[in-house]
Order: sequence, then structure tokens, then C-alpha cells
Amino acid sequence: MDEKEQFVLQWLRTRFDDIPPFERTENSINILFQLAHNNIQQNDVYSELMQDHRRRIREYQLMSQRNKNILKQTKLFHIPSANASSSLNASTSSGSFNSSVLNTSSSVLGNTSSTTTRPIVRALAETAVTLDINDLKNSSYLLAINDLTQENDKVVDQHLSISNTALQLSKKNLLAVKKLNELKKLLDGFKKEQEKRASDDTVEKRREHIEYLKKKAEDYEQQIGPLRGEIEKMLSAAQIDSLGEIQHTTIVKMYQDVIELKSKVEPKLQKLASYHNLPPDENGVKVSIIQAESELRSLEDKFKYKAQEMWAE
Repeated sequence: MDEKEQFVLQWLRTRFDDIPPFERTENSINILFQLAHNNIQQNDVYSELMQDHRRRIREYQLMSQRNKNILKQTKLFHIPSANASSSLNASTSSGSFNSSVLNTSSSVLGNTSSTTTRPIVRALAETAVTLDINDLKNSSYLLAINDLTQENDKVVDQHLSISNTALQLSKKNLLAVKKLNELKKLLDGFKKEQEKRASDDTVEKRREHIEYLKKKAEDYEQQIGPLRGEIEKMLSAAQIDSLGEIQHTTIVKMYQDVIELKSKVEPKLQKLASYHNLPPDENGVKVSIIQAESELRSLEDKFKYKAQEMWAE
């Protein structure tokens, strides 16, 4: 079992507990391996997105808690329902809260409704301290709140920008991984093609070598044919049986032939020796000597041939 199949089986156990039955072929293993790889990558991406959403939720919760704390510090939700407070709320909501209202509230504070307006003025003072403003004009409050809103918007925009950048990087990463897998597939296909071509070249070379050996064998067969015929003639002349063994009678006959050849050679040699005692007849002597030497060489060749046949086996 290779590493790819082990990876697929582990992924199936993780996803389905029990491995469902499937045909374990190379193609199915490759498909399941790619599917498992993509599934793990998608899980990682979604896990990062979930963590990002959880982080944003925590930030929103902290922002909400901060706003609640600001509201609690300003104590605006404890404003009483008196005539002065209602008029102050109306003027504040309409954007006309200014120094005249503060003066009015101060005068009211100094007169009959001081117990009613004192919490309002205290709340406004605490709000001014929280917002870090120098005066109690309505415009100062609005500008400070506007600055906080803009700062909050900038933080939210930056967070969204970072989230979008992270998402784009994740998509680019997935695309790069996909391209890398495609390049790996192309590389594997290229290697297989090279191996196939190398094997094809080896087979082609072997085939050419076999063809060359066949041609050589045919040439040798053609060259051996005439020699085989001559050998068969020689064997038949020497009376060799089908097993290629020389019979005893054949050896005896060959020995008798050798003795007969020797008996024929001896008179010729004696006759040749007698020619040496003749008076010098240059032309006749030369002719006789040439004839005798030719006949002697012929007899010697026959003798050597018979002797080689006897002792070759």
C-alpha cells in the first residue's frame, strides 16, 4: 500500500468513520486523493473564515460594550421626565443645544427645579470629559461624536479591507495550489512519456539487433550450405554412419589404402632417384623431374588427407 492510498483511507475514516466499499484502482485512488486534498484545503479556508467572523463578532461585542459604558457614564438613560428635561432633550435632538440652553438650565438649577436639572448637567459634564471637549456647546458634542463615528468607520473599513485581502489571498493560494497540482500532473505525464519513449527505443534497438542477427544467420546458413554438402560427401566417402562414428572396418580399409599408396610411392621414388644417374639431358630431365614432382605432390596430398581423416576424430 503506497502513501497515496494510505492518505485516502485515512481521509475516508475521518469523514465517514467506516470506509464505504469502492473499487481500489489506480484511477479511483487518484480521484479520491485529489478530492481529499481539495476538501482539506477548503476546510482550512472555511476555518480561517469562521475564525475571522468570530473575531469580528468579538470586536462588535467589545464596541457595543464600549458604547454601553459611554452611555452609562453619560447617564442619558436616567434623564427624568420633567418639563425642563423634556425641553432639554427636544432641543438636543433638534441640534439647537447651545450656551443659552445651558444658561437656562443653570438658572433653573439655581431656582425651583434644581433637583431635576442637576443630573442632566452632571451627565453632560461627564460626557464632555469622556469625549475630551473643552466646552459644553451642542456643536462640540456633535463634532466629538462625529469624530468617534468616523474613527469607528475607519476601523470597520480597515477590518473589511483586511478581510477582503485575506479572502483574495486565500483564493490566490487555492489557485496556485491548483496550478501546482496541474503542473505536477503534467510533469508526471512527461516523465511517463519519457520512460515510454525510452522503452520503445530499447525495444526498437533490440528488434533491429534481432533483425541483424537473423540476416547474419541467413548469410552463415548460405555459406555453410556448400560446406555441409562437401562434408556429407566426405563422410559418405569415408563410410561414416549416421552417428558420425568411424567403423573399425573403415579404419582398416583406410590403413590398407595408406599402405597401398606407400607401395605406389616407393617405385616412383626409386624411379626418380634413377633419373639422377642419367647423363645430363637438360630438357628431358627437366620434364621428367617436373612430372615426378607433380605426381609425388599429388600422392603426398592424398596421404596427408587420409592421415588427417584418420586422426581428426
